[in-house]
Amino acid sequence: MSIVSIGSDGAATEIAALRFLQNSVDKSLTFQKADARVSVKVPLMGEPPRPVVPVQDPKHARKTAANQILSGARVLSFGKFYLNISHLVALLGNSLPLYSRDVLNCDKQDDGRAYRTMNWETFEASLQSPQHTGLSIYLYLFGELTDAWLCPSMNHLDRIRSAWTSIFFLRFWHQSISSDSKSNPLMSIDRNGVSRQSYEIFHFLGNSLIGLIISHRDFYPNVPLLPWKHGTEACEHIFGWMRVIMPNFTVLDARQMLPKIFAIVRNVMSGQIKMPESDHLKSGYKYNFANELVADSYEHLAQFPSNPEITHELAVAELQAQKIALFAGIDPRFFTTLSTSTTSPNIIPNDDEDANEGKC
Repeated sequence: MSIVSIGSDGAATEIAALRFLQNSVDKSLTFQKADARVSVKVPLMGEPPRPVVPVQDPKHARKTAANQILSGARVLSFGKFYLNISHLVALLGNSLPLYSRDVLNCDKQDDGRAYRTMNWETFEASLQSPQHTGLSIYLYLFGELTDAWLCPSMNHLDRIRSAWTSIFFLRFWHQSISSDSKSNPLMSIDRNGVSRQSYEIFHFLGNSLIGLIISHRDFYPNVPLLPWKHGTEACEHIFGWMRVIMPNFTVLDARQMLPKIFAIVRNVMSGQIKMPESDHLKSGYKYNFANELVADSYEHLAQFPSNPEITHELAVAELQAQKIALFAGIDPRFFTTLSTSTTSPNIIPNDDEDANEGKC
């Protein structure tokens, strides 16, 4: 069995470990688009060398995107629009998918809350009022970023376009704030942009998506790529079951529990047993919301684009991001003057409170 990816849930130390892995090998599979500052490096490991793609868990990233809005210490602003927790409070109502506990005094690790915040119903509700335009832009872009991983019906070129439209916009956004902060001391990335660790997480999603696509294309061309299967979800499930059996366990306890855990997982996955909802499972992963991971066929996911096709799609994504940024009121001079500090998210921030928003 070949290992294709190794996942992270967004913790600074975990991403630092993945960066170390990327830089510690002699051979790698690469993709570059220098004019857009896109550089993807996939380590080749083993004998014969095979790709091992460092990935960011997409469901943790969705929680991270949802949690950015909930910070009382931050007003997200880009161009002439802004958003914060008050915009979500205004959407609360009987006809909407959001519940009061999804916004006020909420569990930031609840996947169900993140799904309800970032889904199409909340986006549609935000479009009903011009006062929520900033929220609409944010939900659209970061919903597209996570959908690029979680939607089974997209082909791989559409995934690249969706993910990188969001990432290019994020670059324009942070560059504009960096410039404005020089003349306006009230503006700063810490107060008006996504957190530093979140910026790294979102870029990691885009790079690892391309890494998975080119790895499958070059090494496993007949195997469909299912991006939503790559991440930390399986580990979360196993860890959760261990907590059910023994809330506080040691490494020795974990090793002794593994046969029981594997027996449970096999029976659940085969449909032989069905587990009822319980307090233990309340805040864990909900595997499938509204059949979001169901598709009739995965044949289209075994069709992989060439490097020129990926390059073209990145150019289209950058153009789309520019159009959205212009609509939002971001100065177009930031489209061509991206600074190194904004476009190279390889610096691992300190493990502070902002950096860990959305982390389990």
